[in-house]
Amino acid sequence: VRRVASEALGILEEDLKDDTPLMQAGMTSQGAEVLRVLLAQELQRPLPRTLALDHPTVGSLARFLAPSPTPPKPLPGAASLARWERPLCWRTELGAGEALAAGAAGCDAAVRVPLARWDVEELGSTAKHGVFLEDLELFQAEVFHMSPAEAAVVDPGQRLLLRCAAEFCGGHGFGGGKDVAVVLAQFQSLILATQLNEYSITPILSGFDLVGPSFQVDCACSSALAALHLAALEGQEALVAAVNLLLHPSAQIYFSCAGMLSSRGRCRSFDASADGYARAEAGGVLRLGLPEEEEGPRLLGSCAGKPSHIYGIS
Repeated sequence: VRRVASEALGILEEDLKDDTPLMQAGMTSQGAEVLRVLLAQELQRPLPRTLALDHPTVGSLARFLAPSPTPPKPLPGAASLARWERPLCWRTELGAGEALAAGAAGCDAAVRVPLARWDVEELGSTAKHGVFLEDLELFQAEVFHMSPAEAAVVDPGQRLLLRCAAEFCGGHGFGGGKDVAVVLAQFQSLILATQLNEYSITPILSGFDLVGPSFQVDCACSSALAALHLAALEGQEALVAAVNLLLHPSAQIYFSCAGMLSSRGRCRSFDASADGYARAEAGGVLRLGLPEEEEGPRLLGSCAGKPSHIYGIS
């Protein structure tokens, strides 16, 4: 493994220790694919495209590729879901169908950063593209029984959460003291608040008269998936909400200076043309429930398993 990895990365074998992260040693997206292909040829077996990300050191690669004396453990999510004897399912707010169709067709919504957000030429950032939502300033405060003074200081991210929840809950008959778990993914720093605090979830609970467990999750870019994981663990009907807005250029500048963002505003993972990732705005609500209880909009899918772990060295 060390010999093949050193060949793929173009470095000496003695410079590649067992616990040295391959990315730290200079591995790129293209290098990760070269490493996978070379190892597959050497071992005469197919290997997953995410091999170098799932096993980011020579040591972890060797352990994964070595013959296993025992069968691999089943996904923890599959075992925990089995006790319910049925899969969970999810739905999403209005408008998701168009997004799913666009993704299936290979389309994207990336545009140049609008001047309403910030002037990319003035800032001199190399990352000049992203996906941005429109009309974030529009908000019907009276629908949520807010005074003009209160609405003026509600963060745009919190407004978007309320709008998504209103579109979803209003069309699904939520309310009237219904026992529903609510889990909110918390990640993006906002304009008026340091982060999505505990007050972000309160208007959803009180506004739609929902009772049941509620909490927020903050684990960076995996927050939404972690929120889904934790909501499924509740074993009851649940709402999972997430929002991400790009309202201030500080994070964009930081990620751009770190060389993390694509200059073309496109993600091309595992491709030779990959030069970083692109950032996007979005907000949404998913409902998890039992299939036979579902009515209304079409079923989007089933949650067959939900493992949660961290890669460690990467």
